[in-house]
Amino acid sequence: MCCNPFGEVLICLLKTAVKKKLFLFIVLIAATAAYPQSGLPNIPRIFSEIHSLPYKDGYVVYYSYKIPYNFLVFEKSNFDYKAKYAFGIEVSDSLAKSVKRASSERDVILEDFEKTNSVKDFEEGVLEIELKKGKYDVIPIFTDKNISTEVKQRSQVISALSGAYFQPIVTDAAPFIHGDKSYTALANYGGDVPFSETPYDIIIPAKDTVQTSINLLITNGADTVYNGAAKESFSAGLQFAECNSRIVLQGSKENATKNFILKGLSSKLYEGPLTISVLDSAKKTIVQFPLNVIWPNKPFILMNYEAAIKVLKNIEKSEVVDSLLSLSSSDYQKGLFGYWKKYDKTPDTKFNPLMAEFYMRADYAAVNFRTLTNKSGIETDRGKIYIKYGKPSKMERSTSGNGKITENWRYEAIGLDFSFIDNAGNGEFTLIKKR
Repeated sequence: MCCNPFGEVLICLLKTAVKKKLFLFIVLIAATAAYPQSGLPNIPRIFSEIHSLPYKDGYVVYYSYKIPYNFLVFEKSNFDYKAKYAFGIEVSDSLAKSVKRASSERDVILEDFEKTNSVKDFEEGVLEIELKKGKYDVIPIFTDKNISTEVKQRSQVISALSGAYFQPIVTDAAPFIHGDKSYTALANYGGDVPFSETPYDIIIPAKDTVQTSINLLITNGADTVYNGAAKESFSAGLQFAECNSRIVLQGSKENATKNFILKGLSSKLYEGPLTISVLDSAKKTIVQFPLNVIWPNKPFILMNYEAAIKVLKNIEKSEVVDSLLSLSSSDYQKGLFGYWKKYDKTPDTKFNPLMAEFYMRADYAAVNFRTLTNKSGIETDRGKIYIKYGKPSKMERSTSGNGKITENWRYEAIGLDFSFIDNAGNGEFTLIKKR
C-alpha cells in the first residue's frame, strides 16, 4: 500500500525462458560489488543508498535499493516470466556484538519477454532498522531464488550520530502520481544525481528546525555551480516508504527536521564528482557531502572519446571529424560535447538527448551488426544506416534466388527503404538498394 501524505506537508514527499548461466550471474554480481556506483556502462548492477534520520531517542536507517530487470533471472511460467529474489541487510556495531537484520522477499512477474532484459525498468524496495547513536557496518545480501544463489556484497559503514545536517536526498523533481495522491519519489541511484534530461531535486535535512536558510558551496568537478544561501524549505519528519514500485518520502509531525530544497540544480551538472559543502556565517565548512553525477546506461562508446568522434563520419563531413581529431586527447570530450551542443534541443541543460540517442544507436550497431570476421557493426552498411536513421519501422528477412540472405528495411516516417544482402555468408550485409 502507499503511504498517506501528511496534512499540509506536500511530500509523501527472464534473461531467457531458460535460466542464465550461474557463472555469468556470479561475474555480474562480482562486478557490482567490486565497482559499486562506478558508472560502468552496460553492466547490470544494484543501486543502493543509506539514509540515517532522527527517530525518538535514536535514529532510523533506511536502506533503499534499485534492481534493473536485466539483473534478475527470469523463468518461463505458463504465459509469463517470473523472477524471485530476496534482499536483506545485516547491521552490526563496531564490536560486532549487536547484529540486526531486515529483509524482503519478492516475486516479479512480467508478460513481455523483452522487458526481462530492460535496463530502464526496475524493482525497488526499502528496508529500515532502528539504531542507537553510533557507527555500524552494513552488509547487503542479495539472493536470486531462481538459481538458489546468495551473494553478500561489500560491507558499508554508516553513522547514526548527532550532526547538524544529514545526507542529502536526491528526488525526482516531478511529482509521482498514484491514484489521486501526489508524492515525492526517491531517485534511488545510489544517492547520486543522474545525468539525464529528467530533472531532479536535492533535499538537505537539517537538525535545527528554527533556522531559515543554509549557506552552500556546490562544486561539479572544477566548476562552482552554486555559492549562496538556500532558503526554500519545509519542516517535517522524513520517512521512506514503498508506493507502487517506487520509494517515496512521507512527512510526519514527529522527529521533524528542516528540509532545504535545491530545485533545478541537476540541469546545470555534468557527469563527474559533485561536492555539497554547508558553510557557516564565516564561510567555513561545517560539513561536506561528496556525491557523484552519474550517467545511467551511458553509451559504451563514450568511454572512448576518440572512437566516439570517429563515429561522426556517419553523419558529418570528413573535415569536421578531422578537425575534432586534431585536438589534443585531453580536449576530445570538450570538443565532442561542443559539437553536439549546436544540435541540442534542450540548450539550457547540460544533458543532450540527441547526442545520447546517437551513441545509443552506435552501441546497438556495434553489437548487433558485428560480422563473423569480427568487423565492428559500426563499420558495416547496416550499422551505418541504423546509426543515421535509427530503428526501421519494418524489417523483413528473406532469401534471394541464389540462396543469399537479404534484408529489407522500411522507414515509414521519412519514406525510405534499404535493401541489404549477405554475399559471403559471414553476417556482413552489403547495401544494394536505396529508394
